[in-house]
Amino acid sequence: MSIYKLQYFNGRGAAEIIRYLFAASGQSYEDFRYNFSFPNFEKPEFDADSAAGEFRANMDRLPVLTYNGSKLGQTKTIERFLAKKFDLFGANEIEAAQIDAITEHVRDIKQKYNDAKANKSGDEQNAAKAAFVSEELPKWLDKLQYSVGTDGFAVGSKLSLADLTLFHLLRDYFDDKDAVNALVADRTTLLTVVRHAEEPLKHWLETRPVTVF
Repeated sequence: MSIYKLQYFNGRGAAEIIRYLFAASGQSYEDFRYNFSFPNFEKPEFDADSAAGEFRANMDRLPVLTYNGSKLGQTKTIERFLAKKFDLFGANEIEAAQIDAITEHVRDIKQKYNDAKANKSGDEQNAAKAAFVSEELPKWLDKLQYSVGTDGFAVGSKLSLADLTLFHLLRDYFDDKDAVNALVADRTTLLTVVRHAEEPLKHWLETRPVTVF
């Protein structure tokens, strides 16, 4: 029997697509969360484990996945590893490459968003975030939809890591969810992918811990 343990902070952040993969596959795992306090982000349990070398597989960062005693670092590496284990990485090498490409497209869009709001705070940051969603994101989604399949799934004819990654971007990532939902509703291909991805995630989305990020 395979044993999985995911270590991350008590938030969604960089680990949420990993949790999607467990939810969609039905695979049990230990969802170990390090608590922290605001505003100083104090995290004594994490600090102690880091000092003890617990996270060396990821250069003393989180997330870390332990699989049958072996530790893995890097979020995207963990996602791909689990997608392959859970048959969520395509039916052949071409589909696997297409899935990988879509996840990288999404990473590019997220980086553009982060760049737009970088070094800003308060009202200035809120304005930058709103401007990105209203002015830049529609352009990126127009491009993104042409990289997605037309059979209801992002790649091929079944759920994959690409669908879960798109769901995260389009339903779980941006603060202004109403505005993003409206953009998705205007792009039928993306909307269909999101709806198919949501079904196996429904229980997780309804029961996951409420966190600050």
